[in-house]
Amino acid sequence: MLRAVLGTGVYLAAIGVLGAAIGALLRHAAGSIGVMFVLLLVASGLLGLVLPDSWSQAIVPYLPYLPYLLYLPSNAGASFTSVVPADGLLAAGPGAAVLVAWIVVLLGGAEVLLRRRDA
Repeated sequence: MLRAVLGTGVYLAAIGVLGAAIGALLRHAAGSIGVMFVLLLVASGLLGLVLPDSWSQAIVPYLPYLPYLLYLPSNAGASFTSVVPADGLLAAGPGAAVLVAWIVVLLGGAEVLLRRRDA
């Protein structure tokens, strides 16, 4: 239980850092909010509702089992923020490592682009 409480605080801080990194990459507030919305909500949970019916009938049954969905920030964070993780999620350690990898990659890209654009 304590892991879930502490993990939730870490997850929310990590999402804030991801938002700042995407904002630095795009240098556009509305664009970064849109990317974060899609990355956290649409791509992981609402993709079936956004797709047309003909696509969703063919794709949605397979979405929970697609390996790349495990590596989205929201699903990686769910692995260490829940008391009893759902079946098919990453374990707490690998989930945290995936979230850290997202942060490192996006902050690294933001740092490189800021140095090039603002030098």
